[in-house]
Amino acid sequence: MKSRMKSQMKKLFATLITVSVVVSLLSGCGGSNGSGGSGGSAGDQQAPAQTAAQGAGGSSKDEGAPPTVSDAENTYIILVQDADDASPISGAVVQFCSSTQCMVGRTDTTGAASFESDPGSYTAHVLKVPEGYEVTGEEIALSADNRTAVFAIRKAGAAKESGSEADTAPSNGKNAKAWDLPLAGFSFTVPESFRSCKGQLYYADRGETDYGSEIFSADIIYLARTDEEKAAFEEKAAGATELTPELQAVTDEYYDNRNPGLVSFVCAGKEIDSQKITDTVLYGLPAREFTQVGESDKYNFYFIVPDYTGYEDFLRENLGDELYEEFDAQLKNAGSLKAQVSVKDPVRPVTAAGTGEQFVFETTDLDGKAVSSADLFAGHKVTMINIWATWCDPCKNELPELEEFAKELAGKDCQIIGICEDTSYDDTAAAEAKEILAKAGVTYPNIKATDEMLEMMTCLAMPTSYFVDSSGHVLTTPIKGADFEKYREKLEEALKLAGE
Repeated sequence: MKSRMKSQMKKLFATLITVSVVVSLLSGCGGSNGSGGSGGSAGDQQAPAQTAAQGAGGSSKDEGAPPTVSDAENTYIILVQDADDASPISGAVVQFCSSTQCMVGRTDTTGAASFESDPGSYTAHVLKVPEGYEVTGEEIALSADNRTAVFAIRKAGAAKESGSEADTAPSNGKNAKAWDLPLAGFSFTVPESFRSCKGQLYYADRGETDYGSEIFSADIIYLARTDEEKAAFEEKAAGATELTPELQAVTDEYYDNRNPGLVSFVCAGKEIDSQKITDTVLYGLPAREFTQVGESDKYNFYFIVPDYTGYEDFLRENLGDELYEEFDAQLKNAGSLKAQVSVKDPVRPVTAAGTGEQFVFETTDLDGKAVSSADLFAGHKVTMINIWATWCDPCKNELPELEEFAKELAGKDCQIIGICEDTSYDDTAAAEAKEILAKAGVTYPNIKATDEMLEMMTCLAMPTSYFVDSSGHVLTTPIKGADFEKYREKLEEALKLAGE
């Protein structure tokens, strides 16, 4: 029984990485060869190397464990807003980096760009903003449990009070003034009582728990480490540009079994019942409190406190007597935090174009000759659209094999068309793309991207490939990344659909 409880308890611990540590770990990541991206996000599809956040709190596995505080989709969001009125800024080019690679995206009309990647530590930057605004040099750290970066961009020439409290205040942690949780649809005013805690308190804005689930969540997480322990940990990680085995061990030890959830904020569709919500965000753990704190036309908003009855000994063992008592006191007083909450409909990540949608566009090839979708797709049963970028190594690496695949497709009355994503914002990309394609021996057509095309052909990563019929209708779900086995599977599926 004890072993089962310990294993269940293990799943409750969320993974947290302090902002300063992530910034230190990722300070060496390189930028892309451009400064823009696709309609939702664009990125190098190579799986990021394991980072501190992936290992944090997860080095040991206790058998049998309580449910976990939500293990959400691997979606990271970068939001760009006007610094004066918090209105969304569309068309901003943002960068999402791990220690080994970067993705680039363009914000949509909600001011958001989304990125799909394995849980880990990342940094976010704004590379380019619309005319009338100034680019910020700010860097925001993201982790498996802090998946939202919010940039407040000032209008050109707007005065900024250097060193003001607003400029230096942290965006997460117990010393922040407020936490913005756009993926879950909540804002939270950090109470003064948090600042006097010996342990650490953070938020984790998880967003929609699964695509189409209509359940969005965020958590307040308690980390049983004192300010002195936090400072010592950051000092050990200072200056690191990669996750060494030694640093991994230090990180694992710092977080392991020490960060239980204190409160869950949940936004859910009105037809979803409390049991479904509890099972989803607490993975079956009972709720000590389950209170509706607001509603909109589409959603209900809930404040949920987990019930750790039966796990007190496990918590005390892992948090230590003094910090367990502090956590327990915060847990018992958690209901008072409802007064600190405000709600609004959550931000949902951009999704890929669905089957049946039609791609219609006009653009030019890489030499500037006008082309249209009608001309490109006509006369072929199926066209594979391969969206790539000059800065994307996996995209470039697959080009020689794609050329061979194109020859294979020709025998089936099919073809490949390449769309170079960064030609939509970089005037030098077309020339660079031609050099890359020539070196790879590519002879199939490649064309320039436009903003309108990239809005239609949403990319969650680079490369992304769609299969369309002779009229440009999407036949299958897109493929994220270079995967020739999937290419062949989707081609056969597309041929059957095109023949119906």
